[in-house]
Amino acid sequence: MRALIIAFVFAALTVSAGDVGVVASKPSSHEQWLQERLNEARSIKIGSTSTELAKHFTFDGGPNGNSGRYRCDLVSCPSIKIDVVLVDSSGQKISLSIFDKIPPDSQVSSISKPYLEEPLSD
Repeated sequence: MRALIIAFVFAALTVSAGDVGVVASKPSSHEQWLQERLNEARSIKIGSTSTELAKHFTFDGGPNGNSGRYRCDLVSCPSIKIDVVLVDSSGQKISLSIFDKIPPDSQVSSISKPYLEEPLSD
């Protein structure tokens, strides 16, 4: 009887342990889509130009205070954002009003990790 109980417990643990660490061999379509968006967001590096930045991101409200940081929304998924600091060709921080055009030769000097935030709406 004791051997039967041990065998039953062992079988139960084996079945439940088999379910615990199972990882799908292929990512789901949602995971794949999200990974593609993250890769797109991570394609911007320090030294990227504002023209390269504009291929993937839009500016969503101008500068963030006096820090010179700009919040940018990923075009293909506006909930994915990054914060960047731009410098001009002489290395000076660019501080623009919402109505100024960003010089096309400006470069990213600092970039945050991508993060999620609800898109701003009017």
